[in-house]
Amino acid sequence: MGTRTSGPPIPVLPMVLAGVGVAAGGFGGFAYNQANSRFYELRGTTDATRAQQLRDEGIGWRTATQLGAGVGVAAVFAAAATFFIGNAMAAGPAPEVAVSTSPRATGVVLSWRWP
Repeated sequence: MGTRTSGPPIPVLPMVLAGVGVAAGGFGGFAYNQANSRFYELRGTTDATRAQQLRDEGIGWRTATQLGAGVGVAAVFAAAATFFIGNAMAAGPAPEVAVSTSPRATGVVLSWRWP
């Protein structure tokens, strides 16, 4: 087993970010399953103490689901951005990116131009 001597370098940061994104997304899926199981158990229980416990656990797992999914999506997008920006920088001069926002009645529009 030798070392690699030819070809383009392996982009480490995008790989790490993608791995974090997949792991966080997997955790979000696990947390969703746990929250769902608490919900279905809650629907069938008649004990008020157990119902309160299931409700509290379900809320915690729902929060973990949202956190896992959010971190996962953000990390995958960051991996894609660092991969493409890294490839663009390796191919030539750094890209010039102009970002602008404009308020709308329904929110803010974010737009950019990559010349």
